[in-house]
This record gives sequence, structure tokens and C-alpha cells, in this order.
Amino acid sequence: MSNSVKRAGEKTIEFQINLCVEKVDVNISFPCQLFIIWKEGSHNRETKKVDIDLNTGSAIFNQDLTLNATFFQDAKTKKYLEKKSTLTIGIVTPKGNRIAGTCDFDVAAYPNQGFVGAKKRETLPLIKSPDPNAKITFSIKVIQLSEGGNMGMSDIMEQDSEEEAGSMIISQFKHNAPRHEQPQTTQSVKPHHMKSSSDKNYGNIPQNEGDPREVQRLKDELAKTKDELRRMRNALEDLEQKKCRF
Repeated sequence: MSNSVKRAGEKTIEFQINLCVEKVDVNISFPCQLFIIWKEGSHNRETKKVDIDLNTGSAIFNQDLTLNATFFQDAKTKKYLEKKSTLTIGIVTPKGNRIAGTCDFDVAAYPNQGFVGAKKRETLPLIKSPDPNAKITFSIKVIQLSEGGNMGMSDIMEQDSEEEAGSMIISQFKHNAPRHEQPQTTQSVKPHHMKSSSDKNYGNIPQNEGDPREVQRLKDELAKTKDELRRMRNALEDLEQKKCRF
């Protein structure tokens, strides 16, 4: 059973997340530029490239990133469920982009601690970095946009699209690497155009709702809907990001 099914019936609340990346401290011995990619669910935001100061070992960003996200609130505890975000620091080199470190944090932890509409400053260590003392400093503010309601089908599809969205960040650090498509699981259900005349009733829900063929068909249709929803949400987020810049 997927997490989205387990969460059905819980309250959903829309938040705007404002992230101000202040600086990155990392020991690098050669002149270069750094940039940061912020990934939250299926959404990505990226900073502009900045030079690192080799004397101080710091790259000063002071750049704002913004996105909207749906938070899921436990009906009993009133606490928000974990919502993982990742900051990936990239190094621009003549041989291509490299990763200088990553940082994971839970954006739902801030409203759970009472930081709604209030800014909080954080300095967190970077992992997967050649410098064991590397760290990133940022401030974050979450703003509630809507009260929300019980989780419906659109929320389930949104959550699934976030959970199933493949990590596309690493590909940005590998310029010439070939793309590998996710292998498809072999299924016994025949495609619609290959169904026999005895299967012509697949357009209607059969009396036996436990029919595995019908269940699979509904899953396939839901997957297509989720893909379309993800494309629409990404396009909307990009438009909102452009509006914020102006």
C-alpha cells in the first residue's frame, strides 16, 4: 500500500516556502563557481552561479528561492508529516559540473515548531562533500496559503507524483552521460489495443471490483493523469517563480 493511500482522509494545507540561501563554506583549492539546486518533491529551484573566495573558503549567495507545497497534517496529533527537501551544491569546472555536497532537511519541521510566517536561520553540515567541515547557511520562512481540507484524489495524485518523481538533479552534473530509462515491470495485462472482444467491457467498472485486470487498468490511467498533473504544476510553479523575480 502506498503512502498516499495511508494518508487518505488527512488534512492538506498549502504553504509557500521562502528560502534565502546566504552562503556556502567549503574548502576548495582552485578558482571556481558554485550554484545550488533546491529540490522539494517534484519541484526544483536553482540559484545563480557565484564565485568562491579562496581566502575565506566561502561563496556568498544571498539569493531568494520560493515555491508552493502541500503539507499533510495528522488528524489526531495536528502535526505535519515529514516533507523532505534537499539542497545540492554544484561546482562549475572546465571538465563539467561536480557535486560539492548535499544537505537534507524537513520543511514540515518548521510549522511543527511554530515557525509559521516567521523566519528561521539555519547552518547545516553538508554531506557527500570532499570537505568534512563544509556547511551551508540559509534562512527559511513558511507562509500558510490555505486552510485546506480532507485529502482528496487530486492530493493523492500530487503526493504520488512527488514520491515517484525521479531525481533529475544528478544528471545536471553529468554532461555526456547517456540517459537510462526506468525499467518497466513486466505485466500480464494486455494493452488496450490488443484486448480481445471478450475484454471490450474494460471501459466500465465491472461488478467484480477486485478484478486484477480492472485494477491494473485504473492504475495505468491514474499514472497518466499524474504525469499530466505534474507537468501542469511544474509549469505553474515556473510562472509563479518568474512573477516573484519581477
